[in-house]
Amino acid sequence: STFTTTLTVVNVIIKVVVLMVTRKYELVLMASIVITILINWAFSVWITREYKEVFQNQTKLSKEEQKDIVKDTTGLMCHKIGFIVLTSTDNIILSKFVSLAAVGIYTNYATITAAVSMLLTKMLNSFTPTIGNFIVNYEKEAVEDLYKKLLFVNFWFTSFCTVCLYVLLNPFIEIWLDDTFILDMFTVMVICAQFYIKSSQTMNEAFINAAGLFTRDRIRPLIESALNLVISIVLVQSMGLAGVYIGTIVSGLIANVTK
Repeated sequence: STFTTTLTVVNVIIKVVVLMVTRKYELVLMASIVITILINWAFSVWITREYKEVFQNQTKLSKEEQKDIVKDTTGLMCHKIGFIVLTSTDNIILSKFVSLAAVGIYTNYATITAAVSMLLTKMLNSFTPTIGNFIVNYEKEAVEDLYKKLLFVNFWFTSFCTVCLYVLLNPFIEIWLDDTFILDMFTVMVICAQFYIKSSQTMNEAFINAAGLFTRDRIRPLIESALNLVISIVLVQSMGLAGVYIGTIVSGLIANVTK
């Protein structure tokens, strides 16, 4: 964590310097690519030196093990593709069917909800290694009991954060910026509902990752992202900004509750 945090800070500093010196965003993007490659290389070197005994092992995997790895990697890739499509298309739809100004106003809200979501995810995902050990060492009934308890914790924290966001988002935006950047309460409610749907799945994702269930669940994120795209485009034309996020909520409910 220390190594990763240090490199991330260095990454940001270099990009700021490049932007201030050149004033060209293209060079910042190019610098970001180069820096990312260098960070991955440095991280690889550090890991190799830190865990020499692992990399000195020359035992080759069997064909069956290789097939399992490819299968799991493909499933994980489906999750990643679905997540990127799900989280990256809303702003594109808004800028196309509403306005670029709407994207700017929503970004203020998204910055706050993303920060809370990241904090919540970091806290709940810290259980993943423990869950993996528990799955290996205990019976199915004990694992199911642990799942229900952690899911309750997930729902409790998510509910608390959702209520706080609904009550405090507009007052915070008014203090931070001014009242011209405030959205109506219905849209705020939709944004909070979207936050709730997304964050309430954190523990499910932790169990999927810990148990290596990527392949069984690989189609769901693709279906969810496709539904989100279609429903959001339909609703944004009649409901505006709120319609985009209602589309995300509906697609999430269809793909996750009915699976």
